[in-house]
Amino acid sequence: MVQQVEVQAERSGKWWALSIPIEGKLRHTQGRTLKEAEEMARDLLELYAQEYAQPALATAQIVIKVVGEAGEAAEAVEKARLAADEAAINARETQQKAVRDLRSRGLTMADIGRLLGLTKGRISQLAR
Repeated sequence: MVQQVEVQAERSGKWWALSIPIEGKLRHTQGRTLKEAEEMARDLLELYAQEYAQPALATAQIVIKVVGEAGEAAEAVEKARLAADEAAINARETQQKAVRDLRSRGLTMADIGRLLGLTKGRISQLAR
């Protein structure tokens, strides 16, 4: 199993300041971009893998956890994305139920589409 190392990244001016737990201590490095920061974290892990004779550190999976204001913004976006996904599922289920109900009452696909503000093609998809 591949070892996983969580690297905390926080914006500090124009840099990402990284804190990496290695052998019970936090080690630090930095990078201008998140990509560069991950590369710097990899370099640091490889260095300590040699120093502590732990080759697993050199191949560890790096998980960047952004903290601070940037991390909060990313979490807010992810939360909104999950809510939008959930709302889309709910809307699709509600539309399917409405189409089935209206079809069972004898409405045409065209009338259902006009009533729900959807195309006839979309109504046909939902009716399946």
